[in-house]
Amino acid sequence: MNFESFLHDGMSYVGSVDAVRQTYYVYEAGDTFIIFSLSQTKKNSGNFNLVPRKSVDYVYKCFAGYEEMTSKDVLLRAKRTKHVASTLVALNILYVITAQDRARIQDVGSHSKLFFEMGPTLTGDV
Repeated sequence: MNFESFLHDGMSYVGSVDAVRQTYYVYEAGDTFIIFSLSQTKKNSGNFNLVPRKSVDYVYKCFAGYEEMTSKDVLLRAKRTKHVASTLVALNILYVITAQDRARIQDVGSHSKLFFEMGPTLTGDV
């Protein structure tokens, strides 16, 4: 993934996700998504992560219809593939799918663990 080509392709806004402590803003360009979050402690700064569309498509295909899953569940199911390298990558993929209105944050469990719901009841396109 080349960041410069991502910027040159132009970004389109996908949506935002309100998580436990933060709001994440998702954009897309070509076959990549970028997730921005603003720092809560440092003024005028933030973070971003790049997520390949192939990884998002893979996770959506594997988990469509699941009513309760975590980023750890996604990692365990995809650990033999190159789509999901860590729970942080899995969480970012889930944020992209949520920003696309194809999933939602269902609940917050112990230690602020997020549970996601992804299924045909959310959109008619599964």
